[in-house]
Amino acid sequence: MKKETHYYYKYHFKTAAVSVANHPEIKTRAVAEALNIHPFMLSRWKKQMREGILRKDSNDILNEKAN
Repeated sequence: MKKETHYYYKYHFKTAAVSVANHPEIKTRAVAEALNIHPFMLSRWKKQMREGILRKDSNDILNEKAN
């Protein structure tokens, strides 16, 4: 059985993707394809942003301080 690969995206990447996808003339599917992510994931990030759920977690903060 093949082990699943999980990708973790930084807060900045998510918010940038959502802001582009929220443009009225750009489709979510086009943004997702350009970023090589699944459209459902981008739609979930858009929903999380609307609900105020999408925020920095401790790993993002630690990684940004290290760079």
